[in-house]
Amino acid sequence: MKKLKVYLETSVVNFLISKEKDEKVEFTRILFEQIERGEYEAYISDLVIQEIRNAPEEKQKELVSIVKKYSLPILPHTDEATELAEEYMKEKIIPQKYFADAIHIGISVVNNIDILLSWNYEHIVKIKTIWGVNGVNRRIGYKEIEIRTPEEVVL
Repeated sequence: MKKLKVYLETSVVNFLISKEKDEKVEFTRILFEQIERGEYEAYISDLVIQEIRNAPEEKQKELVSIVKKYSLPILPHTDEATELAEEYMKEKIIPQKYFADAIHIGISVVNNIDILLSWNYEHIVKIKTIWGVNGVNRRIGYKEIEIRTPEEVVL
């Protein structure tokens, strides 16, 4: 059976190092255990790397060590992904000031990722976004993408 390809948006990587006693932390830990066992093909992007570089130095070191430990392949932020993200913005699926969220989705779609994983309920993991993104994807000729939380894939 084909392994699902998952894209880890920055919030997912962040929750792995969170000190909170939170269900999100536990589900994220389980997800990374499953990734380590080879149950998923997990990817990040150079946008995730850029967002990690914007973190405070100590947190940045922890996040970089996660990327290295799990040998997460880094997908490029291409012109094609940007153009697709701009289509999402034109359709007002994601607010203009959160263009990076649209880029995460665009990178996932142009790289034929099966599931984008995020803990961002405000602009990514919400029905308006999922339906809007997939409507644009169908119209332009891309496949639909699942946008889910780690909790939804580990259970």
